[in-house]
Amino acid sequence: MSIECPANVSTGSDGSALCLDSSSNPVAWVAVPPFDVSQLDYGQAGEAFAAAFVIAGTCWAIGKAVGLVLSVIKR
Repeated sequence: MSIECPANVSTGSDGSALCLDSSSNPVAWVAVPPFDVSQLDYGQAGEAFAAAFVIAGTCWAIGKAVGLVLSVIKR
């Protein structure tokens, strides 16, 4: 388990790390649980994969079309 500061991290006079907001008021450190695959939302992960696939496919198709047009122009 790790911890993180939701505000600004600064160093105290004794060298310790302090979590302070913009007004220099102390803020509580937040415990972050370790990543686990079971935490993923499979619907959102599938949508992200599909979007990346469409973007990559579109770039590939545009590149192929430009290559075909240039090969016709070269002839």
